[in-house]
Amino acid sequence: MNIIHKILKTINYKLVNWQMSKKHSIVFGKPYFLALDTTNLCNLECVWCPTGQKRNTRTLATMAKEKVFEIFDKFGPYLKEILLFNWGEPFLNKDIIEIMSYAKKKYSLYLVISSNMNVRLSYEDACKIVDSGLDKFIASIDGVTQKSYEIYRKKGSISLALDNLKILTKAKRDKKSKTPEIVWQYLVFKHNEHEIEDAKKLADEIGVDRLEFSKPWCPTDWASTIEQYSNYTANKSDKEYKQKEDYCNWLWNSIVINSNGSVSPCCSVEDEKEDFGNIFGQVFLKLYNNKEFRTARLYNKNRKDGGHMNRCTVCEHIGTCNHKCN
Repeated sequence: MNIIHKILKTINYKLVNWQMSKKHSIVFGKPYFLALDTTNLCNLECVWCPTGQKRNTRTLATMAKEKVFEIFDKFGPYLKEILLFNWGEPFLNKDIIEIMSYAKKKYSLYLVISSNMNVRLSYEDACKIVDSGLDKFIASIDGVTQKSYEIYRKKGSISLALDNLKILTKAKRDKKSKTPEIVWQYLVFKHNEHEIEDAKKLADEIGVDRLEFSKPWCPTDWASTIEQYSNYTANKSDKEYKQKEDYCNWLWNSIVINSNGSVSPCCSVEDEKEDFGNIFGQVFLKLYNNKEFRTARLYNKNRKDGGHMNRCTVCEHIGTCNHKCN
């Protein structure tokens, strides 16, 4: 990171956080967190995913690397972190490794990617991923047997996913690299909770850096019966789930860009018609302070609950913020 980028990041970070603390409806800083979906295509048909279930609420697209680089050059000097995933499988974008390398090496920011691990990974590609400087690689694998794994990950192959995970960890070991942190993410459902201990043993054998058991937002009949892995308490209905109280900062410090350039107020907006504009063809601050963004910020500021993230302007008619299973 050159000194100019470092100064810009610091000034922008302080400005945005100050405006966020005041809940200003107009923001003069640029977001320091970017969620960018370079493709919303997916090779699986996961049960609670709008992409996998082909609900067609978004334009199917894969962003050209030149467009991605344009976005990085627009926000790179101000960014602290990038998530290179949202609605699709990022490795279906043939340029994804080059994209990772560009972002990391030019702007020295924290870079995260998540994959269903069902796009075959060669050892050579795994080495390139390690060399890219990627900080965190999330491998979404929910089970250790095909029987339980495919209940949610429809059309997925557990053997392919685990083989890819082994190749990636081998490449990291061979290169004696500290990065990326390889995280095996395991969504715990009722149908795969019995494989938790086997997953722990397998994770040790493969050599991942961390095995993370996550609580998916799903119907109660899918939820784990183990309390620590469930978002539901005993005898509660779907509408009476436990939800973490926290402030919604997305509207002030973040930008979510979809594969066709459309901009969402947060990463959970499923329907393209709920987006607030398009990143291409207009001045960013004009987009970021348009009527939709200003209204949403004012709504969060003026809510009687103090602006907690339980509900927001968009979520008034699409459900809770955390509706995705991931």
